[in-house]
Amino acid sequence: MEEFQAMSGRFEAAARDEVQSLRDLVSQLKSTLQEHHGGVMYLNNAEITAAEARKSDLMAKKAKLDESLASARQFRALLQQQLQKSFASQIGDQKTTQTTI
Repeated sequence: MEEFQAMSGRFEAAARDEVQSLRDLVSQLKSTLQEHHGGVMYLNNAEITAAEARKSDLMAKKAKLDESLASARQFRALLQQQLQKSFASQIGDQKTTQTTI
């Protein structure tokens, strides 16, 4: 009977040690999981910040291109007007030359 109680005591002590070891492991895993989630959130925030900076840069480039495009359209319209005036002037010169001949 004493031998059984001794074995039972050893088993109980070993079980307590194993339970404590498992609790420590669970605690460590929870801590690691929280760090991982925190790291993911940090990375996502960093990625979001980088994406917002890229978006801002692209929007500035787009605004500059829009301005350049508007300027090019105005210049094209001016050139078309000058070309039309030049053609009208040449046609007028040809008509006056033909009427004098």
